[in-house]
Amino acid sequence: MQPAALQPLSRAAAFPRAWKTRAWRRLKPRIVGPLFEKWRSDMAKKKNVKVRAFDGAVWAFETPSLSQLPEAPLHEALLWILEQINLGNFRIEPDSCQRNVSLIVGFAAAPSSSETTVELEADHVRERLLAVNIAGLFSRSREQGVEPKWDALVDKASATMTHAGYFNTDLHYAFELVDVLKRIREKTFVFSAPPIMGKASADVVLLLREATRSYLFGLSRASVALCRACVERLLKDRLNRTDVLQEAMRSNTGEFDALIRVASSTRLLNEEMADWAQALRKIGNRALHSRGPTDEEAWQALVRTRGIAAFIHR
Repeated sequence: MQPAALQPLSRAAAFPRAWKTRAWRRLKPRIVGPLFEKWRSDMAKKKNVKVRAFDGAVWAFETPSLSQLPEAPLHEALLWILEQINLGNFRIEPDSCQRNVSLIVGFAAAPSSSETTVELEADHVRERLLAVNIAGLFSRSREQGVEPKWDALVDKASATMTHAGYFNTDLHYAFELVDVLKRIREKTFVFSAPPIMGKASADVVLLLREATRSYLFGLSRASVALCRACVERLLKDRLNRTDVLQEAMRSNTGEFDALIRVASSTRLLNEEMADWAQALRKIGNRALHSRGPTDEEAWQALVRTRGIAAFIHR
């Protein structure tokens, strides 16, 4: 008899049908409000899961096959693996020393047609998608807040979280991270490496790195705010503070605008670079105080920040 922790993981253990219990029947009317119905509808449009019976198994899948690695993008393989794990088509197997050393994923781990039917698996698919959607709903609530009437419910759900709840939440974020990895693949190789190491201050290097990563992760507002902070730090590192304060008083302007004016008058920045810095100041102010930037605006802000950094430390 294998120790419980080392036994092959069953689908029943991995995905207990908590939403079939009496507790779920009490919670469901409180959770499924207009917001959740809309969000669930949006999620359903993104999923096209099929269930097929063939070769002695009943297999649920969204993407039927994998491309070869490393030619295919890694995010495609990770998405396929996550989809199969979410649908329950996985099996963990131990070796002769009772160590879990193998993870079987996909058709080879699908349930036998003697144990289930297409109809039962279709029900299982709907339950799995619903479970991860609910985990995502609560995750969004913790991130961005909820209406006051839902506050106690979200706190209660967090306080009574089960292993299945943690697992579904992990899956929700894992799917989002695969989207981030896809974006990184599309964006990262368009950047050159600015030659500023050993010249720029540690703060500038860190701000530029965080601004770039925020853009790659799709966090446009954060990326623009960090670009603004990076250019401000670049100028502060190179300009006399007294000159900047005097310019701010003379022009009745803010510190960042005064920094750019002094940088231009002292030729730290040429006309083009000064225009770029002013554009960054304005979009940074909008990002912090009004509307969020578009992806294109965040891209332009990052390109200009990297260009200014390279120009100052040329």
